[in-house]
Amino acid sequence: MLSSLILRFGRRDSRLRHTVETVLESVRQRLQAQPLFYGHGTDNAWDEAVAIVLAVSHFPDRKESLREQVSDSQMKDIDSIVEKRVTERLPLPYVLGSCQFMGSTFLVDRGVIIPRSPIGYLLRDWEWITQHEHIASDLKVAKILDLCCGSGCLGILAAKKFKAAQVKMVDIDPRAVALSKKNIEKHGLSSRVKVLNRDIRDAPSFLSAADWDLILCNPPYVSVRDMEQLPAEYLHEPEMALAGGLDGLDLFDSIFEISSHLMSPSGVLIGEVGGSQAAFCEKYKTVDLSWPDLYDGGEGVFLLERNALDSHT
Repeated sequence: MLSSLILRFGRRDSRLRHTVETVLESVRQRLQAQPLFYGHGTDNAWDEAVAIVLAVSHFPDRKESLREQVSDSQMKDIDSIVEKRVTERLPLPYVLGSCQFMGSTFLVDRGVIIPRSPIGYLLRDWEWITQHEHIASDLKVAKILDLCCGSGCLGILAAKKFKAAQVKMVDIDPRAVALSKKNIEKHGLSSRVKVLNRDIRDAPSFLSAADWDLILCNPPYVSVRDMEQLPAEYLHEPEMALAGGLDGLDLFDSIFEISSHLMSPSGVLIGEVGGSQAAFCEKYKTVDLSWPDLYDGGEGVFLLERNALDSHT
């Protein structure tokens, strides 16, 4: 049976029926007609349609591709992806098995949350951030620690940014660790990036003290109330990677304690609290945190320097 997308165009004009441009519009209309939530690499039906069609057709993302022909077999594949997206409310990266994040491709599956952390923007804009956020001028990033690493995207992006740095990533979930290893290999970073299947709360017992220059942490931080209100798409992600307890802050006392043991004298902790920022600021109102303005948006990312951390702990 021909796909519903092909049937939408009929059989009279195969050139119209099979161009990237017309297929894109059909997919957009089909997605837009459904109560879908976008937030896993795209934020609207058109961008998601582009991601689907280009993933199947493998045409480059440029204007000239709009006139390219899409085969019947590709149409069927596109229809299958759209059907899963619409009927199961499955986030697109889980359907495709990968996602684009900060210009890099990462493998994903349902064992990890889909990469989207604003920390990625901060790493990209590191030079600007260091000029405006009063990070220690003598900070030389030689060792990086990524706590609650998930897919490994942040540790890998950090390794690409700081090309001489050694990176250690930690996650309690063996599924996340297995996928991180695949992403490390995919990006050719096996010599500099390692991942451990451990509980971050035990980190001082298996990591060297006081020599980690940059600590990244995107832990579970969604409060109980917010978990109850998540769109259906987010319910496909592992709960243990999202749920942070009653106020979303269950792990942060431990994160500060861990960092006080592991951070180098001029080091910095970069953490994400997302929508739990208000509760976080109230709980840690005496901590001298910096909340950088991110060029591409995003909220709830803080910087904490060693001296401010020492004052707190």
